[in-house]
Parts: sequence; C-alpha cells; structure tokens
Amino acid sequence: MNLPIGVVMGVVVAGISFAFIGSLFNDSLIEIALTLVLSYVVFYLSENVFHASGVADLANFQYLAIIFIGVLIIRTVVIVALMPILARIGIGLTKEK
Repeated sequence: MNLPIGVVMGVVVAGISFAFIGSLFNDSLIEIALTLVLSYVVFYLSENVFHASGVADLANFQYLAIIFIGVLIIRTVVIVALMPILARIGIGLTKEK
C-alpha cells in the first residue's frame, strides 16, 4: 500500500532534480553533490516522514541518475570524437578548453 506513495515521491524528486541539473552548465561538482544529497533526502523522507518504501524511492532515483550519467558520457564521447572538426571551424575548441 505504501509502494505507490514511495514511487511517486521518487519520480517527483528525480524530475525536480533533473530540471535543476539540466539548468546547470559544466558544473560537475554541483551535479555530483546534488545527485548524492538528493538520494539521501529521498530515502530519509520516504522512510521517516511518509512511512513508505525508501528502497523503492531510491531505486527510481538511482535509475534516473544512471540515465543522466549515461547522457553525460555520451556527450563527452561526441565532443572528443568531433574535436578535430570543432578545432578547425569557428568554435576554435582545443584540448585546453
């Protein structure tokens, strides 16, 4: 009976966190810290405040966090693969940048 409350809470907090993380640009320290802190917040709130399954909430949050990390990895691979082209066109991207 408490599982739907826990799942809804996990999805809502994950959506809010991805909206906030998506608004950041190249600030990996805040992205990592926010991901870690929110996972503990979701677990604590669901277990102690809502008396729902903190494990189910955390599993939903971690699933979305894994997707976000995957997107960051894909973005990095694309930038590295296109580095020669980006260095020659108007952007002037180099390894130092």
